[in-house]
Amino acid sequence: FVTQTKNGLPVVGISCAAHSPFAKGRMIAKPDVDSLDDQALASVLSGDIILDGGAVEAIGKRGMSDRIAGLRAFPVPEHVFEFYTDDPLNEGFVGNGHYPLTADRMKFELPEETSVRVVGEYRDYGGKKFGAASLLLERSDGSRIAALGYSGFYTRYISSARVRFLMRIADWVTHGTLPAVPEEPAQLLLVPRVTAEGELRSVTVLNTVIGSQKPFVLRLRGVADGVTGAEWCVPSHARLMVELRRTGNEVLVSLPEIAAWDTGWVKLLTDK
Repeated sequence: FVTQTKNGLPVVGISCAAHSPFAKGRMIAKPDVDSLDDQALASVLSGDIILDGGAVEAIGKRGMSDRIAGLRAFPVPEHVFEFYTDDPLNEGFVGNGHYPLTADRMKFELPEETSVRVVGEYRDYGGKKFGAASLLLERSDGSRIAALGYSGFYTRYISSARVRFLMRIADWVTHGTLPAVPEEPAQLLLVPRVTAEGELRSVTVLNTVIGSQKPFVLRLRGVADGVTGAEWCVPSHARLMVELRRTGNEVLVSLPEIAAWDTGWVKLLTDK
C-alpha cells in the first residue's frame, strides 16, 4: 500500500510505503486529501483504496463524493463504538466490539441504490444503532473501496479481532494479491521484496511488541514455480530451513518464535 500519513497499519502486518510503482492499493486519510489538488485527488481515488472517516468527509466537502460512489461521512458521538457484523469477512469475531476512547469517528451513508457490505456498525452500550462504521464496496470497473470510520485508521490498544479485521480488509481491497499475509493475528512489520515482474523473493519480519511472537504461518503470493525451499535468517543465528506448502497459487511457510523487538527474513530458494 502507498500512504503518506503516519498510522499504525504497518505494525499489524500491512506493508506500506510512501511511494511505490508496484503498490497494490492506497490508504488515504484526511491529511492526504488536504495535500492534493482536485486532479491528483481524482487520480488516486480511481484505484483500490482504503479511506478513513476524515478522508471521506473531506472528499465530500470538496464536492468529489461522486468519485467514491457517492459515499458520505458524518460525525457520531464518542460514547458509541464499532461492533462487527455477521458479514463473512468477520468470521471468528462476529459481534466483537472495538473500543477506542480518544479517536474521532464517522458514520457512512450511501445512495440507496448502491450495493455495499457493512462490516462494522456503531452502537451504544444499550444496543442502539448509530450507522455504518466500516464498509466495503466494489465499483462497476472492478476497483474496490473500504471505508473505516475511525480517523487515522486507529490502532492503539488493538485487539486480535481488530488485527484480523484490518488485515482481511486490506486483502479484500487488493483482490487477494498482498505478497505476504499472516494467517493468525500478529503485530508484525512485514517488508516483502518483489521483482518488477511480481515474483516474491523474500519477506523481512520485525516483531513490533515487547513480548515474543509465537510461531506463526505466513501466506505468500507471487512465489515462482522454481522455488524449492526457504531459509529463515536471523542476525547472529544459524540459518534455519523452513517448510513450504503450496496451496494452489499460494504458499504457506511456518516460522519459529521471534523474540521481542527482533527481526528475521524468509529467503526463498531455487535450484538455480
